Amino acid sequence: MKILITGATGYLGNALLHHLLGLGHQIQVLVREPKSFTFPKNEMLHVVKGDLRSFQDCMHALQGCEVLYHLAALINFRPKRYLDVYEVNTFGTSNLLKASWQLGLKKIVFCSSTGVYEPQNGKILNENSPCLFHKKRPYENSKLWAEREVISYARKGLPAVIASPSRIYGPSPGHQGSGLNNFIRKIQSNYIVPIPDFVNSIGNYTYIQDVVNGLELAMTFGKSGQKYILGGENIGYDTLMKCLKIHFNANVQYLKIPLGLIKTFCPLLDDSFLVKLFPKIPPTYLIERLTQNLAFNCNKAKDELGYEIVPFDEGIKQSVAHYRAFHVPNIYLKTHL
Repeated sequence: MKILITGATGYLGNALLHHLLGLGHQIQVLVREPKSFTFPKNEMLHVVKGDLRSFQDCMHALQGCEVLYHLAALINFRPKRYLDVYEVNTFGTSNLLKASWQLGLKKIVFCSSTGVYEPQNGKILNENSPCLFHKKRPYENSKLWAEREVISYARKGLPAVIASPSRIYGPSPGHQGSGLNNFIRKIQSNYIVPIPDFVNSIGNYTYIQDVVNGLELAMTFGKSGQKYILGGENIGYDTLMKCLKIHFNANVQYLKIPLGLIKTFCPLLDDSFLVKLFPKIPPTYLIERLTQNLAFNCNKAKDELGYEIVPFDEGIKQSVAHYRAFHVPNIYLKTHL
């Protein structure tokens, strides 16, 4: 089967690329700057230079392909980047759908995000939970608009499925990842790590290979026009911090930063020149979201796709084994798991 993957230079996309190549599929990837990334040497892989914002580039990349995994996205949480985010994530998705429709693709899996869902006073969320637009959430808004495009084409007869991963962690070939992985690297190489002093909010954490398997299952068994949450285990913030300390660096000390101080400082960066001085400080709404209970139920994916999850503790152990096997420098790993 000939497959097009977008976002193959990204954390999740690169893991999916290696997985599908390992299964013997013929893979085509659409990349803006092919020279900026080192792809695996494989005669079954063909790299196409192009931009999602160009309909002709999308048509060219999809030529001869039977199915599409659309994972490419511009991830930026700053309101001032709204137009850029929308052009790539929404307009780019629309271009791919239109091209897929004209070329008669057999199936599309669009990778969205659980970030589109709104918290519901601590209730466990699922595919039927409310999704709301928010003027200060450019990334989530762009994904939600893209979802509507996917559903619109599915109603016209294009076989298309939406897969929504939660917070992904774990090793990916040639990629360090983001979010939880970044925090893990800080724990590995430091003895004092600043952390927000959150209440014990709940988040959903998914091992990366589970998401890769889930995307493949969505392609095989997913029903057109349906959404599937590819989640993992719901973990409290305190439990998360303790687990990471146990498995990655037992000597690390957490320096808790008062939440009030964070909420006072972060808004100063949202729409000012200071964001250039502190680019890694998240915007206010993202801090607020991390303090909310965002537990997810992925029973629909389990029942309809055969989706399975690796428990969080086991996923962390596998991550440790990976880092040890590849001799990642300057880290402390617990040797007796």
